[in-house]
Amino acid sequence: MIGGYLGQSYTYLAMKDSLTEDELRRAVYLSTVSTVLYVLAGVLILYTVHRISTWQTQRRPAPTG
Repeated sequence: MIGGYLGQSYTYLAMKDSLTEDELRRAVYLSTVSTVLYVLAGVLILYTVHRISTWQTQRRPAPTG
């Protein structure tokens, strides 16, 4: 969600007709941070799916008694 907002901010800055050097640096920074957040979210999703899958396929111990 935060990555999306940063991506929108980047798009707004990039679509301006004339960019100052500071605005261009800010746009690059926002784009980089947005990309890192999306990659982090993807890694967390993969980790979560892996953990759930492992949990579901573990054998339950046989009942004793």
